[in-house]
Amino acid sequence: MSLNLKRGDVLFVEENMPYLSTVFIFKKYIESRRSEVYAANVGGKLVYFEGSVTGLPRHATEPEKQQLFDALAKEGKQWNAEKKCIEDIKPKRWRAEKNMHYWHLDSQLNASRDTEHGVKWDDMRYISGNYFISDDDAEAAAKKIKELLKQINP
Repeated sequence: MSLNLKRGDVLFVEENMPYLSTVFIFKKYIESRRSEVYAANVGGKLVYFEGSVTGLPRHATEPEKQQLFDALAKEGKQWNAEKKCIEDIKPKRWRAEKNMHYWHLDSQLNASRDTEHGVKWDDMRYISGNYFISDDDAEAAAKKIKELLKQINP
Protein backbone atom coordinates (compact mmCIF):
# COMPACT_ATOMS: atom_id res chain seq x y z
CA MET A 1 0.00 0.00 0.00
CA SER A 2 1.17 3.52 -0.68
CA LEU A 3 -0.14 4.87 2.62
CA ASN A 4 2.30 4.88 5.52
CA LEU A 5 -0.16 3.89 8.22
CA LYS A 6 0.52 4.03 11.91
CA ARG A 7 -1.29 2.40 14.80
CA GLY A 8 -4.03 4.81 15.91
CA ASP A 9 -4.55 6.52 12.54
CA VAL A 10 -8.19 7.30 11.79
CA LEU A 11 -8.99 5.96 8.34
CA PHE A 12 -11.87 5.71 5.87
CA VAL A 13 -12.86 2.87 3.53
CA GLU A 14 -15.53 3.57 0.91
CA GLU A 15 -16.80 0.02 0.63
CA ASN A 16 -16.33 -2.28 3.56
CA MET A 17 -18.65 -5.07 2.52
CA PRO A 18 -21.22 -4.10 -0.10
CA TYR A 19 -22.05 -0.37 -0.10
CA LEU A 20 -21.01 0.48 3.44
CA SER A 21 -18.53 3.24 4.16
CA THR A 22 -16.45 2.82 7.30
CA VAL A 23 -14.47 5.20 9.48
CA PHE A 24 -12.12 3.30 11.78
CA ILE A 25 -9.09 3.49 14.04
CA PHE A 26 -6.26 1.46 12.53
CA LYS A 27 -4.43 -1.13 14.63
CA LYS A 28 -2.43 -3.21 12.15
CA TYR A 29 -2.57 -5.07 8.85
CA ILE A 30 -3.79 -8.63 9.04
CA GLU A 31 -3.29 -9.32 5.37
CA SER A 32 -3.50 -7.45 2.08
CA ARG A 33 -6.57 -5.17 2.04
CA ARG A 34 -7.57 -6.27 5.56
CA SER A 35 -6.91 -4.17 8.67
CA GLU A 36 -7.39 -4.94 12.34
CA VAL A 37 -9.16 -2.04 14.06
CA TYR A 38 -9.91 -0.64 17.54
CA ALA A 39 -13.28 0.88 16.65
CA ALA A 40 -15.32 1.50 13.53
CA ASN A 41 -18.38 3.45 12.45
CA VAL A 42 -19.82 1.16 9.79
CA GLY A 43 -22.63 2.66 7.74
CA GLY A 44 -23.57 4.90 10.68
CA LYS A 45 -23.45 2.11 13.29
CA LEU A 46 -20.74 2.12 15.93
CA VAL A 47 -18.77 -1.04 16.50
CA TYR A 48 -16.15 -0.63 19.22
CA PHE A 49 -14.23 -3.82 19.44
CA GLU A 50 -11.03 -5.19 18.07
CA GLY A 51 -12.27 -6.49 14.74
CA SER A 52 -11.31 -6.10 11.12
CA VAL A 53 -12.14 -3.99 8.07
CA THR A 54 -11.64 -4.90 4.43
CA GLY A 55 -10.78 -2.42 1.70
CA LEU A 56 -8.21 0.14 0.59
CA PRO A 57 -8.21 2.89 3.20
CA ARG A 58 -7.40 6.58 3.07
CA HIS A 59 -6.92 8.99 5.94
CA ALA A 60 -10.27 10.19 7.26
CA THR A 61 -11.28 13.82 6.90
CA GLU A 62 -11.93 15.86 10.05
CA PRO A 63 -15.75 15.51 9.68
CA GLU A 64 -15.37 11.73 9.19
CA LYS A 65 -13.17 11.48 12.29
CA GLN A 66 -15.70 13.52 14.24
CA GLN A 67 -18.48 11.10 13.21
CA LEU A 68 -16.56 8.24 14.81
CA PHE A 69 -15.63 10.21 17.93
CA ASP A 70 -19.25 11.40 18.33
CA ALA A 71 -20.52 7.83 17.97
CA LEU A 72 -18.05 6.69 20.65
CA ALA A 73 -19.11 9.55 22.95
CA LYS A 74 -22.79 8.56 22.62
CA GLU A 75 -21.76 5.19 24.06
CA GLY A 76 -19.78 6.81 26.88
CA LYS A 77 -16.46 5.93 25.22
CA GLN A 78 -13.52 7.89 23.83
CA TRP A 79 -10.34 7.21 21.91
CA ASN A 80 -7.16 7.75 23.94
CA ALA A 81 -4.58 8.46 21.24
CA GLU A 82 -1.69 8.43 23.72
CA LYS A 83 -2.49 4.99 25.17
CA LYS A 84 -3.93 3.69 21.87
CA CYS A 85 -7.13 2.35 23.41
CA ILE A 86 -10.86 2.89 23.72
CA GLU A 87 -11.77 3.95 27.26
CA ASP A 88 -14.76 5.08 29.26
CA ILE A 89 -15.35 8.81 29.43
CA LYS A 90 -14.85 9.95 32.97
CA PRO A 91 -17.46 12.49 33.99
CA LYS A 92 -16.05 15.83 35.01
CA ARG A 93 -16.45 16.43 38.73
CA TRP A 94 -18.58 19.33 39.77
CA ARG A 95 -16.92 22.41 41.20
CA ALA A 96 -18.68 25.56 42.29
CA GLU A 97 -18.15 28.82 40.42
CA LYS A 98 -16.40 31.57 42.37
CA ASN A 99 -18.58 33.00 45.15
CA MET A 100 -20.98 30.05 44.95
CA HIS A 101 -21.55 27.68 47.87
CA TYR A 102 -20.36 24.11 48.22
CA TRP A 103 -20.40 21.60 51.07
CA HIS A 104 -17.56 19.72 52.76
CA LEU A 105 -17.05 17.61 55.88
CA ASP A 106 -15.42 19.24 58.88
CA SER A 107 -13.09 17.46 61.32
CA GLN A 108 -16.10 16.03 63.20
CA LEU A 109 -17.53 14.64 59.91
CA ASN A 110 -20.38 17.14 59.93
CA ALA A 111 -21.60 18.70 56.68
CA SER A 112 -20.47 22.30 56.50
CA ARG A 113 -21.19 24.94 53.86
CA ASP A 114 -18.48 27.18 52.47
CA THR A 115 -18.02 29.61 49.59
CA GLU A 116 -15.70 28.92 46.66
CA HIS A 117 -12.99 31.57 46.45
CA GLY A 118 -10.37 29.55 44.56
CA VAL A 119 -8.04 29.60 47.56
CA LYS A 120 -5.82 26.86 49.00
CA TRP A 121 -8.53 25.39 51.28
CA ASP A 122 -11.05 25.16 48.43
CA ASP A 123 -8.45 23.45 46.23
CA MET A 124 -7.42 21.01 48.98
CA ARG A 125 -11.02 20.00 49.63
CA TYR A 126 -11.72 19.57 45.92
CA ILE A 127 -8.58 17.53 45.26
CA SER A 128 -9.21 15.24 48.27
CA GLY A 129 -12.85 14.66 47.26
CA ASN A 130 -14.20 16.49 50.33
CA TYR A 131 -16.27 18.79 48.12
CA PHE A 132 -19.99 18.34 47.52
CA ILE A 133 -22.83 20.02 45.67
CA SER A 134 -25.35 19.60 48.52
CA ASP A 135 -25.60 18.91 52.22
CA ASP A 136 -27.32 15.60 51.39
CA ASP A 137 -24.30 14.47 49.35
CA ALA A 138 -21.91 15.51 52.14
CA GLU A 139 -23.99 13.72 54.79
CA ALA A 140 -24.15 10.55 52.67
CA ALA A 141 -20.35 10.62 52.38
CA ALA A 142 -20.02 11.17 56.14
CA LYS A 143 -22.21 8.14 56.80
CA LYS A 144 -20.02 5.95 54.55
CA ILE A 145 -16.84 7.24 56.18
CA LYS A 146 -18.21 6.57 59.68
CA GLU A 147 -19.17 3.01 58.67
CA LEU A 148 -15.69 2.44 57.26
CA LEU A 149 -14.07 3.78 60.44
CA LYS A 150 -16.17 1.38 62.52
CA GLN A 151 -14.88 -1.52 60.39
CA ILE A 152 -11.27 -0.38 60.72
CA ASN A 153 -11.49 0.50 64.41
CA PRO A 154 -14.36 -1.50 65.98
